[in-house]
Amino acid sequence: MSRAPMELVVVEFSGAIPGAQLAPELRRLIDADVIRIVDLVFMEKDDNGDVVIFELRDREGEDAYEAFDELVYAVEGLIADEDLDEIAADVQAGRTAAILLVEHVWAAKLAEITRGAGGEVVWSERIPAAVAEAVAAAVV
Repeated sequence: MSRAPMELVVVEFSGAIPGAQLAPELRRLIDADVIRIVDLVFMEKDDNGDVVIFELRDREGEDAYEAFDELVYAVEGLIADEDLDEIAADVQAGRTAAILLVEHVWAAKLAEITRGAGGEVVWSERIPAAVAEAVAAAVV
């Protein structure tokens, strides 16, 4: 199986991770072969700026995290400590973050067909939704 493009996504929350709401949508995307979660790490940054980084196994039995238990597909530990240090510097104090390494499964077959036809992706950039919405609002 060839790998699809991957993306590191950081989502911040003002309180606990809303696993009961977030996990079912991630499950839907996984079941539809849209994404695969290759790694998942959580981070809490208190009001003093102290950071705690943990994985699911560290929070067994906590409802907010149990919902994610069967969503991670591959080996944990692919998100490097250096990446987590960089992310921690940007997470706001008093917030919790979910850090996901997501494989865009939907793109694997497209990439295979593209390569088979002699093509290759030479550039790609993700446009954040807020930017796309701002541009669309300005054009209308």
